[in-house]
Amino acid sequence: MTTTESELKTREFVLPHDLNEYVEDVLVRKQFTSVDNLVIAALYHFRDFAEAARIKHERLKADIQSGIDQLDLGEGIDGEEFFARMERELQEAEKDAA
Repeated sequence: MTTTESELKTREFVLPHDLNEYVEDVLVRKQFTSVDNLVIAALYHFRDFAEAARIKHERLKADIQSGIDQLDLGEGIDGEEFFARMERELQEAEKDAA
């Protein structure tokens, strides 16, 4: 993606000492050619991370609602039965691993 000069906005910010040292180290190792490029890459990465977290949250909400809907239809199992089943499966898995 190419950004034109008119699309760029200047921001000023202050970095804590440890992050400033990290930025200097990144520049010395030539991992990025400028602080601007490093910050841009970090922000794109954070945006992607935040979007992935949002999608994961939406999927979790949908899964929870699906479970609630199943319970409303009487498709759930008793808690005691569930834990007994999980205990049996765990014991079988431990036996298979041995």
